Amino acid sequence: MRRVLGDAFGGLRRAFGSVRILFGVWGLHFLLALAVALPFHGALDRAMAPRKDALELVPSYSAEFDFDFRNGSSEIFEVAGGTLTVLVFLSFLLGRFVEAGWIGVFHEPRAVGGLRTFFRWGAREWLRFLRVSAFVLLALAVAGWFAHGRPWSFAFRLLTGAEAPDALSSERTAVTFEWAQGALYLGAIAFLLAVGDYAKIAIVESERRSAFFAFFHGLFFVLRHPWRTGLLAASFTGLEMAALALAAVALPALTERASDAWHVIGIFVFLQLVVVCRIGFRGARFAGQLALYRSIQAEAAPLISPISAARHAGL
Repeated sequence: MRRVLGDAFGGLRRAFGSVRILFGVWGLHFLLALAVALPFHGALDRAMAPRKDALELVPSYSAEFDFDFRNGSSEIFEVAGGTLTVLVFLSFLLGRFVEAGWIGVFHEPRAVGGLRTFFRWGAREWLRFLRVSAFVLLALAVAGWFAHGRPWSFAFRLLTGAEAPDALSSERTAVTFEWAQGALYLGAIAFLLAVGDYAKIAIVESERRSAFFAFFHGLFFVLRHPWRTGLLAASFTGLEMAALALAAVALPALTERASDAWHVIGIFVFLQLVVVCRIGFRGARFAGQLALYRSIQAEAAPLISPISAARHAGL
């Protein structure tokens, strides 16, 4: 457990120490967001310009104003819906590039990793990472079918003798089955996302060229080491949730004090720093997973070459 927690905090140190990469990734996502944010900002600015209580809407965005704004800007919302669909897809593609960049930087010796290394690895492994993500999405679809389709219905009828939860005589039993269904599906999602992460790490670390075989390598890796991989994932999830909880507590206090444009700018900067922190947590997760992968591989193969030994040591 100490070694896993050490990998987690070591990952945080390496990711948040890569300041240029953090803000470089933030800048790429920010440019994508501008495609929707600028038209929305223009429409909101025109709607709020004639109002004397514009700043008062920052801490208390009224439902009445929201209704009027949406009705008066319906064309912009229709266009933004299509634009947002395209941006979600582009963000998905960009995410694979960023993942390859992060893992590539942590794969290199500490003195080498930088922004140039990040972009080099991102361009080099982007397509393979995209194929791995395609396999993960396919596996998620299969898991969703098992959790919400005929297999779950068959298991439910086999265990309860009823066709649906509404047909059960006990409401407590029905709620228990619904919670179990949701927990199994969430567990499958977490498991498959971890499989995808370790498959991508194997592509970089073990120089695997086939995304298909890398996916199954990640699958068997997580199955062989469920406690260590699960504890590492839970550590990062807990830290990220704690940071988001603190941000959620701080945001109302900031919005309540918004009395001029500078306060609004301060809120915007605060929210962007939250985005940067989430980017850092994602990078730290990869750094910790790579360190765990190396330590397990070193335990499995103690006789390794000097170059591999240096990589396992994180040099």
